[in-house]
Amino acid sequence: MIALTNEPRGLVDKFVEQTKAKHPIVIEGTDSANAYEIKGFPTTYLIDPDGKVSMVGMPNEGAIEELLKRALQPPTLVGKAAATQKLFDARKYGDARAQLAKLAETGTDEEKASAGEAVKWIDEMAKRRLASAAEESSTDPGSAAVSLRQTAEQWKGTPYADEAAKALKDLLADPAKKKEVDAAEALAKLEAKIADMKPKKALPFVKGFVGSWKGTKAGEKAEKLLSDLERKAD
Repeated sequence: MIALTNEPRGLVDKFVEQTKAKHPIVIEGTDSANAYEIKGFPTTYLIDPDGKVSMVGMPNEGAIEELLKRALQPPTLVGKAAATQKLFDARKYGDARAQLAKLAETGTDEEKASAGEAVKWIDEMAKRRLASAAEESSTDPGSAAVSLRQTAEQWKGTPYADEAAKALKDLLADPAKKKEVDAAEALAKLEAKIADMKPKKALPFVKGFVGSWKGTKAGEKAEKLLSDLERKAD
């Protein structure tokens, strides 16, 4: 188990000292508590292989085993294929795929097998990203737009990037969805701006955002953020 928090380091150190906690605790730069609408601590989320929340609360072993069956294990890169690891680390999957596709034809038998499996992994990841974005486009256009932009960039040079770019263009052509995307982008900028501010100082910025983007998903998230800031400012 890994615990996420955006509380000050001093409070986290005090918690560890008092509870003798042994599990990893990550002090994050964003506010996942607001993003995931967490009401109390601890709260457990089970994230599926496509990055979606599958279950809230303590998951049973059966649910975890089912999701693990769908999980894509990173490819094992051997021989000359290992040279593309840096591209994988940088998430330049389009560039990695181009190199691996050539190696799958010219390398040793072991390298061909490794490169072929890696190409399959890259393709399957892209297909899952596109399918997930298509599903989200109607319920959360902001998240869908982020995923499509990332796919277009990370799979550059492949048909998947072209498909992502077209899907993003179609998404932004819908005025209502574009407003949700604009609101999501504005919220991300707001969160970065107030990240190091004390609650009382951040309040006016969040109040202004709520007024400007009322009726959007980002506006709803900002309302929850505002409520949390008002509580902390008291």
